[in-house]
Amino acid sequence: MIAERWDSSQASLPLAAVNFERSLERLVVALQSAGRELRQARIEYESLLEVARQAGQNPPAPASFGCLTRQERRVALLAAAGSSDAQVAVATHVSVHTAKTHMKNVLRKLGLHSRWQLARLLADTAESDFGPPRSVFPASRDGRPPRLAAG
Repeated sequence: MIAERWDSSQASLPLAAVNFERSLERLVVALQSAGRELRQARIEYESLLEVARQAGQNPPAPASFGCLTRQERRVALLAAAGSSDAQVAVATHVSVHTAKTHMKNVLRKLGLHSRWQLARLLADTAESDFGPPRSVFPASRDGRPPRLAAG
Protein backbone atom coordinates (compact mmCIF):
# COMPACT_ATOMS: atom_id res chain seq x y z
CA MET A 1 0.00 0.00 0.00
CA ILE A 2 2.72 2.48 1.00
CA ALA A 3 4.81 1.42 -2.00
CA GLU A 4 1.88 2.12 -4.35
CA ARG A 5 1.41 5.63 -2.95
CA TRP A 6 5.15 6.26 -3.21
CA ASP A 7 5.19 5.17 -6.87
CA SER A 8 2.18 7.33 -7.78
CA SER A 9 3.65 10.40 -6.02
CA GLN A 10 6.98 9.91 -7.80
CA ALA A 11 5.18 9.73 -11.15
CA SER A 12 3.60 13.14 -10.54
CA LEU A 13 6.90 14.84 -9.60
CA PRO A 14 8.06 15.46 -13.18
CA LEU A 15 4.67 16.93 -14.06
CA ALA A 16 4.78 19.17 -10.98
CA ALA A 17 8.29 20.30 -11.90
CA VAL A 18 7.17 21.18 -15.44
CA ASN A 19 4.16 23.11 -14.11
CA PHE A 20 6.37 24.95 -11.64
CA GLU A 21 8.85 25.84 -14.39
CA ARG A 22 6.04 27.19 -16.58
CA SER A 23 4.69 29.26 -13.70
CA LEU A 24 8.13 30.75 -13.12
CA GLU A 25 8.48 31.58 -16.81
CA ARG A 26 5.10 33.36 -16.79
CA LEU A 27 6.14 35.27 -13.67
CA VAL A 28 9.40 36.39 -15.27
CA VAL A 29 7.54 37.58 -18.37
CA ALA A 30 5.02 39.47 -16.21
CA LEU A 31 7.79 41.15 -14.19
CA GLN A 32 9.67 42.15 -17.33
CA SER A 33 6.48 43.61 -18.77
CA ALA A 34 5.77 45.54 -15.56
CA GLY A 35 9.33 46.90 -15.61
CA ARG A 36 8.92 48.09 -19.18
CA GLU A 37 5.62 49.77 -18.32
CA LEU A 38 7.16 51.50 -15.31
CA ARG A 39 10.08 52.80 -17.38
CA GLN A 40 7.64 54.05 -20.02
CA ALA A 41 5.50 55.81 -17.40
CA ARG A 42 8.58 57.54 -15.99
CA ILE A 43 9.64 58.64 -19.49
CA GLU A 44 6.16 60.04 -20.16
CA TYR A 45 6.13 61.82 -16.81
CA GLU A 46 9.52 63.41 -17.55
CA SER A 47 8.26 64.44 -20.99
CA LEU A 48 5.21 66.11 -19.48
CA LEU A 49 7.37 67.99 -17.00
CA GLU A 50 9.67 69.16 -19.79
CA VAL A 51 6.74 70.33 -21.92
CA ALA A 52 5.36 72.25 -18.93
CA ARG A 53 8.73 73.89 -18.34
CA GLN A 54 9.13 74.83 -21.98
CA ALA A 55 5.64 76.30 -22.08
CA GLY A 56 6.58 78.52 -19.16
CA GLN A 57 4.03 76.83 -16.97
CA ASN A 58 5.75 75.18 -14.09
CA PRO A 59 3.88 72.29 -12.55
CA PRO A 60 1.83 73.30 -9.55
CA ALA A 61 4.18 74.16 -6.74
CA PRO A 62 3.92 71.87 -3.76
CA ALA A 63 3.21 73.26 -0.36
CA SER A 64 6.19 74.76 1.41
CA PHE A 65 8.49 72.38 3.23
CA GLY A 66 7.80 74.54 6.27
CA CYS A 67 4.49 72.73 6.66
CA LEU A 68 6.37 69.54 7.61
CA THR A 69 7.22 68.69 11.17
CA ARG A 70 10.86 67.95 12.07
CA GLN A 71 10.15 64.22 12.12
CA GLU A 72 8.35 64.39 8.76
CA ARG A 73 11.38 66.16 7.29
CA ARG A 74 13.59 63.34 8.51
CA VAL A 75 11.26 60.75 7.06
CA ALA A 76 11.10 62.64 3.76
CA LEU A 77 14.89 62.81 3.44
CA LEU A 78 15.33 59.14 4.32
CA ALA A 79 12.58 58.02 1.95
CA ALA A 80 13.91 60.18 -0.87
CA ALA A 81 17.32 58.59 -0.33
CA GLY A 82 15.74 55.19 -0.94
CA SER A 83 15.17 53.93 2.59
CA SER A 84 12.35 51.45 3.15
CA ASP A 85 9.66 52.03 5.77
CA ALA A 86 11.47 49.62 8.10
CA GLN A 87 14.79 51.43 7.64
CA VAL A 88 13.10 54.79 8.25
CA ALA A 89 11.52 53.38 11.43
CA VAL A 90 14.90 52.20 12.75
CA ALA A 91 16.63 55.47 11.88
CA THR A 92 13.95 57.62 13.50
CA HIS A 93 13.29 55.32 16.48
CA VAL A 94 9.59 54.81 15.75
CA SER A 95 7.45 51.84 14.74
CA VAL A 96 7.05 50.90 11.09
CA HIS A 97 3.38 51.91 11.32
CA THR A 98 4.36 55.38 12.58
CA ALA A 99 6.98 55.72 9.83
CA LYS A 100 4.32 54.87 7.23
CA THR A 101 1.96 57.42 8.78
CA HIS A 102 4.66 60.12 8.63
CA MET A 103 5.32 59.20 4.99
CA LYS A 104 1.62 59.49 4.12
CA ASN A 105 1.50 62.88 5.83
CA VAL A 106 4.58 64.10 3.93
CA LEU A 107 3.13 63.10 0.59
CA ARG A 108 -0.28 64.58 1.43
CA LYS A 109 1.13 67.89 2.68
CA LEU A 110 3.38 68.28 -0.37
CA GLY A 111 0.67 67.26 -2.84
CA LEU A 112 2.62 64.23 -4.06
CA HIS A 113 1.59 60.66 -4.79
CA SER A 114 4.81 58.65 -4.58
CA ARG A 115 8.27 58.45 -3.06
CA TRP A 116 9.66 58.79 -6.55
CA GLN A 117 8.01 62.21 -6.88
CA LEU A 118 9.35 63.14 -3.45
CA ALA A 119 12.89 62.18 -4.46
CA ARG A 120 12.55 64.22 -7.64
CA LEU A 121 11.21 67.22 -5.74
CA LEU A 122 14.03 67.10 -3.21
CA ALA A 123 16.61 66.74 -5.97
CA ASP A 124 15.23 69.91 -7.58
CA THR A 125 15.04 71.82 -4.29
CA ALA A 126 17.83 73.95 -2.92
CA GLU A 127 19.22 72.83 0.42
CA SER A 128 18.30 76.17 1.93
CA ASP A 129 14.63 75.55 1.09
CA PHE A 130 14.49 72.22 2.87
CA GLY A 131 17.20 72.41 5.48
CA PRO A 132 20.56 70.73 5.68
CA PRO A 133 20.66 66.94 5.40
CA ARG A 134 22.46 66.91 8.75
CA SER A 135 19.13 67.55 10.46
CA VAL A 136 18.03 64.02 9.60
CA PHE A 137 20.24 62.56 12.34
CA PRO A 138 20.89 64.96 15.19
CA ALA A 139 24.28 64.65 16.84
CA SER A 140 24.52 62.62 20.00
CA ARG A 141 24.98 64.33 23.35
CA ASP A 142 28.70 63.66 23.36
CA GLY A 143 29.14 65.28 19.93
CA ARG A 144 29.93 62.08 18.07
CA PRO A 145 28.03 61.19 14.89
CA PRO A 146 24.95 59.08 15.59
CA ARG A 147 24.98 55.34 15.01
CA LEU A 148 22.21 53.53 13.20
CA ALA A 149 20.95 50.27 14.56
CA ALA A 150 21.64 47.31 12.32
CA GLY A 151 18.57 45.81 10.84
